[in-house]
Amino acid sequence: MNTIFLSTLNYRIASILLAGTAILLMMATPMQGNPFLDNDYYGRHISTKAPDFSLKNTHDQLIHLEDFQGRFIYLMFGYINCDKLCHSQVLTFYALNHKLKSANVEFVYIGMDPERDSAEKVSLYFDDRGHKFTGLIAQNMLQAQNVAASYHAYFNKESSVLNKHYSINHPGIIYLIDPTGHLRLIYIGTALNTDLMISDFKTIETELSKLPRLST
Repeated sequence: MNTIFLSTLNYRIASILLAGTAILLMMATPMQGNPFLDNDYYGRHISTKAPDFSLKNTHDQLIHLEDFQGRFIYLMFGYINCDKLCHSQVLTFYALNHKLKSANVEFVYIGMDPERDSAEKVSLYFDDRGHKFTGLIAQNMLQAQNVAASYHAYFNKESSVLNKHYSINHPGIIYLIDPTGHLRLIYIGTALNTDLMISDFKTIETELSKLPRLST
């Protein structure tokens, strides 16, 4: 009887610990806010000023976040040698672009691998998908890591035995920044539902349209 009681007690304790750990992990996920308050959105809703950055585009022009002011921005961090995640998210951008043709939106790609991904490669890989696509390149990986860290999208280089053959561990986050420069939603992973992402977009667009405009 004591053995049964102890087994049940241990099971309950283990269950409570596992549940607590899961909640802590969800709550600790960068910039996601409380996951139990996001029922109205497909993505995780947040509200904070988007960190600024200063990076060059594929035409060697210095670009800041404020250069996109007045437009919605879908932003991601990626690298061309990524196995699947980055390519899936770039295709998500491509699909969103086709479904949001008349929207005032920009798609921004920040490269994490300046050693291998030149301006020409990023241009062919990303910019050539449409006039609303802007690829940005850091001077080195450290600069890219610093920008990613400001968005809580920490990544690191994982080297292999062969020289220059390495992968990059990264969370794979897509950010939606509104025209006022505030982070509003984040999406994580592959196989994202673009129809639901557009529903989120329209909800925020409608919300912003109801705000009083400041007189100049």
